[in-house]
Amino acid sequence: METQEQITDLEDRSTCWTCFEVFQDPITFSCSHTLCKSCAVRMTMNKRACPFCNQALDLPLPPVNKDVLSLVNRFRAVQADMDTSKLTYEQQPQSEFLSLPRDNLIEIILNLSISDIVKMSTVCRQLKSITDENFLWRQLCQNRFPFSALGKYGKSWKHCFIGQSKLNTSWNTGRAGDFKMTAYRGHTGDITTFKMYKKNIVTGGTDKELRVWRQGTEDPVYTLKGHSASVNCLDFNESRIMSGAAELIVWDVENGKMLHKMEQGGIIPCLSFGESTVTTASDGTLCVYDLRTGGEVKRYAPQVGLPNKIYCRSNEIILSGARGVRLYDLRKNHSLAVRDYDIANTGFVSSGGDNIYLSTGNDIATIDITKPGVDRWNLMGHWNLPGLMQLDGDLLATAHSAVQVYNVKTKTLVHNISMDNSVVNGLCMRNNRIVAGCSDLSIKIYDASNAKKLYYLRGGSRVVRSGHLGIQGISGVQLSAGSIIASIGDLMRVYDFDTYHAE
Repeated sequence: METQEQITDLEDRSTCWTCFEVFQDPITFSCSHTLCKSCAVRMTMNKRACPFCNQALDLPLPPVNKDVLSLVNRFRAVQADMDTSKLTYEQQPQSEFLSLPRDNLIEIILNLSISDIVKMSTVCRQLKSITDENFLWRQLCQNRFPFSALGKYGKSWKHCFIGQSKLNTSWNTGRAGDFKMTAYRGHTGDITTFKMYKKNIVTGGTDKELRVWRQGTEDPVYTLKGHSASVNCLDFNESRIMSGAAELIVWDVENGKMLHKMEQGGIIPCLSFGESTVTTASDGTLCVYDLRTGGEVKRYAPQVGLPNKIYCRSNEIILSGARGVRLYDLRKNHSLAVRDYDIANTGFVSSGGDNIYLSTGNDIATIDITKPGVDRWNLMGHWNLPGLMQLDGDLLATAHSAVQVYNVKTKTLVHNISMDNSVVNGLCMRNNRIVAGCSDLSIKIYDASNAKKLYYLRGGSRVVRSGHLGIQGISGVQLSAGSIIASIGDLMRVYDFDTYHAE
């Protein structure tokens, strides 16, 4: 019999964060995020990009992820054993307005302001019953906070709306009490890579180990051992964890067991995986493996120098390295690149479509992967543009000792934001917020639309320990819907702004 915490975790992993329902025909994209098939179809009709990370959603859609589907079936079985008695409401119409069908009343109320809905709830018991209707608040959540999920709010969409409203305010103010900081300790070496998805965090470090954490719990759920060198990259979804070091290892999220271990013959600095394959790159070798069997599907020998990014979409692989960019088609029998772009670059970011943006040192370049050739922006006076790049809509941010924000349509500099003489080691941009992790042990948050400083998060020790990578201050940052995640040496900090708890 599962505990309530296990049931909540199972529901969280079985829920689509786009439609807020239990997954229907779940499909996993190359960015590792999972959507209902119907939600993915709807996305491709508008902006063909993942709602979580903005990476492209390509056609044809991948097949149903059977691992996630098994989680959904488990959750439905648990649901069947639970008491799901429905609420009943008294219907005693006392006016023409209240005599309208309940669905019509809700449609009318949806057009009111939140303050008016709250005032209406105090008029009488019938209006109180209608304004507390779960469906009403679900629609309000979908309209104003499109990617919110019930999670800790139980079954109450009203509490979810209140929580998301408070979260939005907390994001913009960053005052004491607006967030809860949790420190995660356990690694004996510096943290080199990490990722957060929903409420799970996976970290990898120079101690050759991975740790799986549940947000809000300071002790790791699992410690994963098996690598022979520092962990350089990782990714995960609801059912699998992938990690790259001197070898690629596939782990089971459910129990932390090693499923497959693949030797590639070199250090793996980057990887990308989808529903059935995982792609890794080392210096001079690009490999595609079958997730279920661990067997090698394809092997290429691209001459791009040290790889810095793999981007997979449908049957295509885009590999970026220090000496160029190569495009491969998995449907081809030969191992030759479909298209070569001989352009040295230090950074790579995808638009969520056919365009990718590269930092070439002195300027920015755009590649349309459906065409040959490179479009250089020719930014006069901009030297040593760094490898940190983030894209949010039409805004592209790069960072080193300052953060520059460009408009990708006009190819012009919009903002140049000073970082107070500190170096930026980590950069994120999402929902018009810029988050920069800096060498002065601060995390700086700015409004991307006007370059206005919102607040700084400070803290951490300046003591350099033995075995330290040499990166001063914050070594990396990531941004989720409700949290900022930062690594400082062997320490992971999570600043949780989603602090509302329903009574």
